[in-house]
Amino acid sequence: MPPASLDYDSTSEEEEDEEYERVALAGLAFAFIGAEEAHITHAECRQPSRRYLRRAQLLPNPRRDTPWQALYESRDDRAYITTMGINVDTFHYILDHGFAR
Repeated sequence: MPPASLDYDSTSEEEEDEEYERVALAGLAFAFIGAEEAHITHAECRQPSRRYLRRAQLLPNPRRDTPWQALYESRDDRAYITTMGINVDTFHYILDHGFAR
C-alpha cells in the first residue's frame, strides 16, 4: 500500500503544478490584454499636438508680406496658439488693455 500513496501524492503535486501554471498563464494573458487595451484607448483619445502650421497659414508669396502680417491678418486661433500660445481674442485683449494710454 505505501507505493500507492506515493503515487497519489506525486499526482496531486503534478496537478497542483499544472493548476498553478494555468493560473499564472491566465494572469499574464489578462495583464497583457489589459496593457494592450490601455495603449489602444490612449492612442484613440490622444489629440494631435497641432504644433505645426497648415498650408492655409503659410504665405502664398513670402516676398510680399512678412509672416507676422499674414498671421495677424489671418485671425486664425490655431495659428496664434501655435506661434504665441494665446488665441486671437486674448492677443487683442492684451493689445487693447496692456498697451492703451
